[in-house]
Amino acid sequence: MDPALAELSAKERALIWDEFNRVIATLHSVDYVTLGLGDEPTRPFVHSDLSDQVARQMEVREVLEDFSGEATVAGYTVLYGRGHVPKAVLLVDTAHGMRAMATSEDAAIIAFMEVSERVGRLVRIADNQLVAIA
Repeated sequence: MDPALAELSAKERALIWDEFNRVIATLHSVDYVTLGLGDEPTRPFVHSDLSDQVARQMEVREVLEDFSGEATVAGYTVLYGRGHVPKAVLLVDTAHGMRAMATSEDAAIIAFMEVSERVGRLVRIADNQLVAIA
């Protein structure tokens, strides 16, 4: 992901991630064989366009601009940019059903996130900064 995302507001980043998820769902609904982009499968191909179903079921949540407290990791990535310190970016679910973004440049936290799955785990955030992972 582009390191410039870290400079956007939490709400702007959430909108980008929502669009990213919509595009990924759309890509997974494309029949590449019909479009001439792939070979006929050796076993029967089952094609289902789930784009509309995903859009109907996708919950829109408010993204908090400022957050401190415990939350559950909904998704995360680590951004790398030439000449920049790596930055962890997390989308978290709060206990009140809202979403927030948090970041960290702590090398130990980033290393931990890169070797173990963090989605669904509790984290502690202070002023939009990740301070601890449960």
